[in-house]
Amino acid sequence: NTIRGTWKKIETAYMACIELGMQAQQARDMLPLGIKTEFIQCAFECDWDRFFKQRVDGTTGKPHPDALFIASQAKKLYNDWFNI
Repeated sequence: NTIRGTWKKIETAYMACIELGMQAQQARDMLPLGIKTEFIQCAFECDWDRFFKQRVDGTTGKPHPDALFIASQAKKLYNDWFNI
């Protein structure tokens, strides 16, 4: 139960940050780095192009550093897979 209590405190702190007006990407820093997250993306070619433009090239604003890292890795895999 110690672990559940700790997770509940972390969730409470995260939600308090959101309620105080922090953006989710800022409040996310409250969460432990040990959480495993899987990201599965299926898309058409035009969707991938848009995703890479937004998250790698920053066409809609500066990407979050974590999103930039993940998108850059995905773009490399995409380009390698399709020999681009």
